[in-house]
Order: sequence, then C-alpha cells, then structure tokens
Amino acid sequence: MTLLRLLFVLLFLAGVPASAQDIQIPEIRTSLENDTAVPGQPLIYRVTVLVPTWLPSPPVFPSYEVPNVVVRLPSRASGPTSETIDGETWSGVTRSYRLYPMAAGTFQIPAGTIKVTFADPDDQQPVVVDVQTDGFEITGKLPEGAEDLDPFLAARSLTLERTVEGAADDLKVGDALTVTTVAKVSGVAPMFVPPLAEASPGDGLASYPKEPVLDEKEDRGLLSGTRTEETALVAEAAGAYTLPERTLSWYNLESGAVETATVPEISFEVTGSAPDAPVEPSAGFNWRGLAASVVLLA
Repeated sequence: MTLLRLLFVLLFLAGVPASAQDIQIPEIRTSLENDTAVPGQPLIYRVTVLVPTWLPSPPVFPSYEVPNVVVRLPSRASGPTSETIDGETWSGVTRSYRLYPMAAGTFQIPAGTIKVTFADPDDQQPVVVDVQTDGFEITGKLPEGAEDLDPFLAARSLTLERTVEGAADDLKVGDALTVTTVAKVSGVAPMFVPPLAEASPGDGLASYPKEPVLDEKEDRGLLSGTRTEETALVAEAAGAYTLPERTLSWYNLESGAVETATVPEISFEVTGSAPDAPVEPSAGFNWRGLAASVVLLA
C-alpha cells in the first residue's frame, strides 16, 4: 500500500511543470531600529520585499495602524533595492514607516499582509502572492523627571503667542474680540500639542471657539509646525474682564528638563448697556373696530 502511494506521488509530480515545482516566493526583510521612544517621537520600521525577477506593479503594503500609535510615511518612504541571494540578483522595494507612540505603555503591532506582484522567471507572466510580516511591539516611555506632566509633551523647542483683534480699549456691549493663541513647536508634530482654546472669563462674555488649525512641516525627518486656535468673545454685559495667563509645560528633548511657556493675562473693560428690545405691535389690535369708527365718522 505504501509503495502504491509513493508511485502515485511520483507520477503526480512528473505531471506538474517544473516552474510550478520550483516557483520562488518573495523574500521579506524587516528591521526596527529601536523599540522604545518618548511619546510623540518616531520609531523607524522598515520592510523590504525582494523577488527573483522584477515587480510589474508596486507591492500593496499594510498600514499597521493601531490605537494610541500614529503611523506616518515620510517623504520618499519607498525606494528600490536589490540583494544577491544564492548567487542571483533579486530586486525589490524597501518601505520605511515612522511609528509614534502617543502615550506611555506597550503597544502590539500586528502581523501585516503584503500583496506582491512579480514576473514569473520562466514566462514573465505576472504572479500574485500574499506574504506576511511578523507582529512586534513598541513602547512609549516617559523620560525621568517628566512623569508628572499632564498632558505630556516633548519637543526640541516650543513657544506660545497670544494676540487680540478688536478695540479692546473701547469695547461696548455687543462688540466682539478675537483671541488667537499659537503654539509653535519643533521636533514633534503639532498634533501632539494639547488644546489651547480660550475659556470664557465669566458671565457677560459669550465664547465661540473655532476648530484648531494644524500646520505641519518636515525637513529631513525633523517635524515642526504650529497649532492655532481662535476664539471670538462677544460682550453681553458691561464690566471688567480678565483673560488669565496661559501656561504650557513641556519636556525639552535638547536640555532634558521640563520647561514652561507662558502668555500674559489680558484685561479689558466693557461699557454701555444692552440695546433695548424693539417694541412689537400688539397682536390683539382691533382693526375691525377702527374701520367701523372711520365709517361712522364719515
């Protein structure tokens, strides 16, 4: 019985083309330069796909998105590569990811599936296969001395600026002021800067904040940018008001110390009173009686 099975297998293999027996699947290389970073700082993860011929179309890479981890593709994230395997030159593509832990803790990055299309070595027809990368984990770790920062923010530099548009020295009831607060950072994406919206200083002022505006830039891997928040304050009652100073504590990656950026308070007065409500005609006015009186008078 065993001999018959062996003969069946040999006959089956004899009927299969040599290209199907010897087909070479793509090679996958992965590397993680470091698995621990300060929250908001990147970890570089590289994936290389190699095939024995060439790639008629680029591989379809996974996103690796998971909660509390921001995944970015830098400029020129993908590039050609080649490697000698068993004396033959294999060609392929390398893709670099930047993984940003958003908080302290350990985060699991799952395995990813890559769809690869490459030319068959025998007939150059496209072959499509799915290959997988292994899962791994990364860690966000707060630097020593910055454990009490809440929210935590690390950067190479940070400045705060606040401006006021409107007649703050001659403000009357019904007038409005526009307060704009800008945080400028270097060494971190502005998305990591916490909210800066102005709170209403009390009754008598209505607060109307706009959606924050993030402007991000990249220069050879160094992120920088601004977070701008604008709030309209409408005076509803006379009185003296004060916008308190704003402070933002952050960890300086250059000096290794916690620093605080501050904008001073702003005081102003509102004069006048609320305009009187317009007098509306009475809904119960007797128009028929008026018409009858006019007729009798005539």
